[in-house]
This record gives sequence, structure tokens and C-alpha cells, in this order.
Amino acid sequence: MSFSDTQIKAMAITPKVSSALSLPGSAYIIYQSIVDFRRKKTGSAMQRALVGMSCVDFLSSIGWFLSTWAAPVSSGAYLASGNEATCRFQGFLLQVAIGAPMYNGALVLYYLLCVKYKWRDDHILKVEPYVHVFIWVWCLGTSAVLLGLNLMHFIGPVCWVSDPPECYEDMPDPSVKCGTAKYYATAFFCTPLWIVILTTIGALIAIYLEIRATSMKMKRYAMGSSELGRTNSDLKAVALRAVLYSLAFIVTWVASTVWSIAQFFDYYPFGVSYAWTLLEPLQGFWNALIFIHNRP
Repeated sequence: MSFSDTQIKAMAITPKVSSALSLPGSAYIIYQSIVDFRRKKTGSAMQRALVGMSCVDFLSSIGWFLSTWAAPVSSGAYLASGNEATCRFQGFLLQVAIGAPMYNGALVLYYLLCVKYKWRDDHILKVEPYVHVFIWVWCLGTSAVLLGLNLMHFIGPVCWVSDPPECYEDMPDPSVKCGTAKYYATAFFCTPLWIVILTTIGALIAIYLEIRATSMKMKRYAMGSSELGRTNSDLKAVALRAVLYSLAFIVTWVASTVWSIAQFFDYYPFGVSYAWTLLEPLQGFWNALIFIHNRP
């Protein structure tokens, strides 16, 4: 990839600003949820999913805030102040970030189960622990595997999944295995992300159709019943949360999706790369705004 000095500096500094907004946003959701739990002695599956997602966002925001600071000095990156250990640490945090889309997928499925299939909290509770375990095993496990395979290296402006630097030399060391990083990145990060995006779109369509059908039935049979009116309002409130959190998810990750496809073909347009560094660290910020104005 070839960027100008100004573009390189922009991609190094921008994620620090975005993540500086997300860090307090994620911490606020976690803190307020703990306060709610202590006061009410209980919590909803949706709020627990938000806490899980906020924990992931907090960790990944630390990784993004470091940006080129974590890069080895030998990389020559702008503001590089780290070494291989700090680079691997940052890569670990940014692979853990895949947990945020997975929690978004869990949230929108939760809304779908409540709206369309009328699941109650006791039904949700039966599967909820497995969802949390699966997400954390996936994001921590894949991060550990990538570290073990020595595939966490500086890719500009952060350290993430990449072949060793030796692979990019004019005369690569034949003993160094090259060309596998993109396949691991696709399997461990991009594929789950794409699945969640498609799942989110499908679930939102199903929620919309269900609420539309319910509203039409109420107009036909209820004739202004206040009880059914309240039910319809409750459904719309749940749908609104689903739409808001899903929009925040799509805005955050659409650039990353395009970037991940481009990097598979070794194509790095600046506009997409910059949008990736600007938007991906912002999820905690968007979630906090939604949480404040549409609190569960």
C-alpha cells in the first residue's frame, strides 16, 4: 500500500480521537448497568448483552487508541514507540473486537425472538449463558491461536492479522511461511462479521413485517382497544431499540467490511482505509448515545 505522509498521519491520529469517545461511552454503559442491577437485583438479557458488548468495545478501543504507538520502532511507522510485544498485545485486543458484532447479532436475534416468536425471559435464560460463552471463547480463542501462529504484525496504522515482515522483503526467507494470514483473518474475523450483517438485515426485515402484520390485525379487530394499543406500543419500542443498535452496528462496521474484502485482494484505497480507522472505534460511542436516550 502507498499513502502520502498526510494520509498516514491522519490514519494514525483519527482512531485515537474515535476511541477516546468510545472508551467513556462503553464504561458508562457498564457502570450504569451495574448500578441498575444493584438497585433492582435483576437485569434483562438485553442489558446483559449490552454489558458484554461494552466490555468488548472497551478492550478494542484501548487497542485502537494505541494505534501506531504500539507498532515496533523498527517498522518506521509514524509515532511508532513499541516493540513486537506491544504489537502482539494490540493485535490481540483488535481480534477480540469481533465479539462486538457477535453481540450485536445476539441482540437483534433477542429482539426477533421477543417480537415475532413471543419468547419470555425464562425462555431466553435457557440459552443466554451459551451465547455469552460462545462469543468469549471465539474472540479470546481466535486471538490466542493467531498469537500462537505468529500472525500478529503491523499492518498500518495498527497491528492485526498479517504475515511476518520477512514475507514483504525482496528476498523472503524460504523458512518463513507466508500467504496464510489473509485466510485466517477471513475465517476468524471477516466471515463471522459478514454472517452477523446478513443476520441483522434479515432479522430487521422479519421484525418489521411482524409489527406491520400485528398493527393491521389490531386495526381490523381491536377497534381502539387500549390493551392492544399498549401491546402495539411495546412492540414498537422494542423494534426501535433493535433498529437503533443495528444502525449503530452497520455504520460502525460497513467500512471494515469493505476494507476486509479489499485487503484480501491486496487493494488498499485510502478512502476505505480511513473510514475503517474512523468508524470501527466508534461503536461504544454510538451505543452510549442510544443507551442514554433509549434506556432498557
